[in-house]
Amino acid sequence: MRAFVRLLQAAAVGLAVMPAPGQAQDQPLIPERRFVLSENADMPGGDLKSIFDTTIEACERACLTDTSCVAMTFNSRNGSCFPKSAAGPLAQYAGAY
Repeated sequence: MRAFVRLLQAAAVGLAVMPAPGQAQDQPLIPERRFVLSENADMPGGDLKSIFDTTIEACERACLTDTSCVAMTFNSRNGSCFPKSAAGPLAQYAGAY
């Protein structure tokens, strides 16, 4: 009888931690848009705009929220961001991501 009660308790705990229907299942595991950062690399050309005195996190948000942005370059040496309409070939540039 004790084993049966423990089994029921374990089942109740298992149900308590499961997400409600339609809650977690609606959220994709992998976001639609994401970045792969390359250190000390630039992608010349294709700039949509220039953003100065910013952070890499703000640069990422600027690109992720612009549907025409497919890539970005962030210059950590002067805090500038360049959201891009096209991902050009990688070029060596110290301090760029």
